[in-house]
Amino acid sequence: NHAFYGSDWLRTLTVPSVTTIGNYSFAEMINFETLNAPSLLEIGNYTFQNSTRFERLNAVKLQKIGDYAFSYCKYLKTFDGLDQLTTINQYAFQGCESIVSLSVPKLVTIGNYAFQNCSKLKQVSLGGVNNIGDYTFSNCAELRTVTNTDALLIIGKYAFNGCVQLTGVEFENVTNINDYAFNGWDKDLDAENEIVTYTATYESTERYYKVKYIDEDG
Repeated sequence: NHAFYGSDWLRTLTVPSVTTIGNYSFAEMINFETLNAPSLLEIGNYTFQNSTRFERLNAVKLQKIGDYAFSYCKYLKTFDGLDQLTTINQYAFQGCESIVSLSVPKLVTIGNYAFQNCSKLKQVSLGGVNNIGDYTFSNCAELRTVTNTDALLIIGKYAFNGCVQLTGVEFENVTNINDYAFNGWDKDLDAENEIVTYTATYESTERYYKVKYIDEDG
């Protein structure tokens, strides 16, 4: 833990054999930009928090990202290989303003607030996620598409709050939509077909979202 915490001299680091990085190890590093860790399996809590110039991670075997691991890494935008990633904990990428797209084919768990305020995020591929936590994509104003949602069952509170650019998103197997999940959209329930339709007007363009939904009464 805290291995390089606050260091201002390190820009690039290669650690070919490291499998775990502890809490706060690269946090508050104002000049750190790139980490190459091809054997890395797990990133701890707060590991890169507020390392505002950090922009590239090479970790092709990575499986777990801890709480607040990359929060407010404002220049982070490049991931070389997240194909093995299964867990993204709460607040992991909160405030990462430069991430544009994310594909995590084996992802199973995604925590609350994980991508809150990722203002440039446009595309997400979810893999095997069955529960999107509270506020997970809140205020991702540029988010347009969410794909690979077949395993998704639960959408948490405020999960897509303020995602005003979403188009053509279908959550076919969702059974539980929590309070204000799509805050700002008008909701109409077609009881006969068990379809919830969210409709909104944004810059004079209407966008529609259809979500299969079963309410508490069945």
